[in-house]
Amino acid sequence: MKSEFVEPIAGPELSPDGRVLLNAMLLKDLRKGRALSQEALAELCLTRKLCVSIGSIKRAETGKPVLYRTARHLAQVFDLGPEQLQAQPAPHAAPDGQALVGRMAELRQFQGLLSTLQELRRGHVICVRGAAGVGKTRLMQAFRTVGQQARIACHAFSVRDAAPHVLRSWLHDAVQAVARPLLITIDDIDAGLDGLLAWLGALIVHTRNAPVVWVLSSTNAHAGDDAALRACLPELPLSVFEMAALDERESTELASHFAHVSATGRQYCVERARGNPLRLTELLADAPRPADALPATPELAACGS
Repeated sequence: MKSEFVEPIAGPELSPDGRVLLNAMLLKDLRKGRALSQEALAELCLTRKLCVSIGSIKRAETGKPVLYRTARHLAQVFDLGPEQLQAQPAPHAAPDGQALVGRMAELRQFQGLLSTLQELRRGHVICVRGAAGVGKTRLMQAFRTVGQQARIACHAFSVRDAAPHVLRSWLHDAVQAVARPLLITIDDIDAGLDGLLAWLGALIVHTRNAPVVWVLSSTNAHAGDDAALRACLPELPLSVFEMAALDERESTELASHFAHVSATGRQYCVERARGNPLRLTELLADAPRPADALPATPELAACGS
């Protein structure tokens, strides 16, 4: 990998057949910076035995998706990693409830593991486990932010958002010739891909002498996944982060980010959410009626009992 700051698009930005949107403006600037026409770039790729047609270049530069192979070969021409050419999501204001609350212990432990990675250049595996909506994905986003601040290349993948063969291709490409510290996060390893754990375990073992930290998430309903993965990793340390529900103080802190909801409305939502941050942010975002007008419903009474 040539890049040091990498945050590749995962999930909805990549189609199941492996097509990806590239940064059209960046691609044009790179091409023009080398005084190449689209035709000349296609010919250059041909001389290097790279599969990039003039049609693929036109598609990429007009904001249309191209095969991941095409992205990889175009990046190779410009001495970049393929993720550096990928289009970033359209900027938007982060929802108020996206603040990370109540996970300081996990963040500090993760920072310690990264320090060890950089010092000893030896990998580690982390399993993040918790109920649906408890904040596993949000915590992994925070891990990637910490990794980027530490000048560690980061890759994000989701099992639910890719066909099995595409996911395996992405992961295989990500760990080739690892020379610098690398962080790989994979959401939803319990999403039902046949043979995923065994294949992933073999890939992780392949990187045991490389500076790679793997962070894998699963739900409590599949608590056996980390045990099965551990059986595949006799030579690598594995840590399990159990994510509990937020307590009342943490839930109240998270709710405070929704300034448009009154104190009465925030407390109502905190009691209904029962410590689940996703449920809490959904309730606060909906805010169906002025909070002060909320009736003392039996459901609210039950939450307070």
